[in-house]
Amino acid sequence: MSAQPISARGAYLCCALMTVLFSLHYIAARAVLASVPPLTLGAGRGLAGGLALALIFRRQLAAAVKAGNLRWILFPIGALGFGLNQILLFHGLMRAPATDAALLANAIPMLSTGFAVLLGVERLGRRQLLGLALGFAAVTLFALRAGAALGAQRTGDFLIFGNIAAFGLAIALAKRTLAAVPPAVLTTAMLLVGGTLLLAASGFTLSPLVDYAAQGPLPAATMAFELLLTTAAGYLLNMAALARLSVAQTTAFSHFQPLLTALFGAALYGLPFEAEAVLPTTLAVGVANFLLRPRNDSRARRNL
Repeated sequence: MSAQPISARGAYLCCALMTVLFSLHYIAARAVLASVPPLTLGAGRGLAGGLALALIFRRQLAAAVKAGNLRWILFPIGALGFGLNQILLFHGLMRAPATDAALLANAIPMLSTGFAVLLGVERLGRRQLLGLALGFAAVTLFALRAGAALGAQRTGDFLIFGNIAAFGLAIALAKRTLAAVPPAVLTTAMLLVGGTLLLAASGFTLSPLVDYAAQGPLPAATMAFELLLTTAAGYLLNMAALARLSVAQTTAFSHFQPLLTALFGAALYGLPFEAEAVLPTTLAVGVANFLLRPRNDSRARRNL
């Protein structure tokens, strides 16, 4: 991807592909976490994805270093958007179903847009504020339902919600930073910073990743998917779309994750399809997303 913002059509395509990858990620990560410690998996994902992007976009990185565009803000973006994000997500997935993670991901547009407003990155009118309140209320109702669950699942859901809050703040910071730093450079720095922090926290242990991949073709393919596609591809698609679209537009596609995660889980792993939890929450937050759209969104679509 070039350093220039892509077209609106290309940005929406990036969002769609990113949503598919992240929906599959919740399921794959939960399977891997049965054998691999959370910090080790997070470190492997960040370092593998970051190094792959550094190799592919080495010229852009060299140009950014020469121009002095590797700013201090990349450290908190990496620490929040990948480091803390992964710790909370993986510990949550060890305690709660993958569908819960996807449902709680409905809070990403509300939280990230709220942070963007607080940071002065974006402004909201009355219609957008209504959407923000409605969407957050829908996710809060789900969290309260989950809070009625006993023990590990309740803890897992709150850990996942913390993961989403960290990611939402990182998205808001990234939107402001993308005006000066190309998406490929920001994504590479984000993954390497977060991966390095996780590696140190894990005690510099990556051998469980190799042991898991050695179990057979399916574990090896799952590990490759987790280390490369959901990081190098998924996060780059996210940042490329964010450079072109608003925070609300980019994160709105997370509303499809509960349905996709439930469908993928049922098709690939025979998990029960939780329609009673997926469909109402997705519908409610989908309406909120419609209200969150910028007023010029329909005009932008006509100009695609």
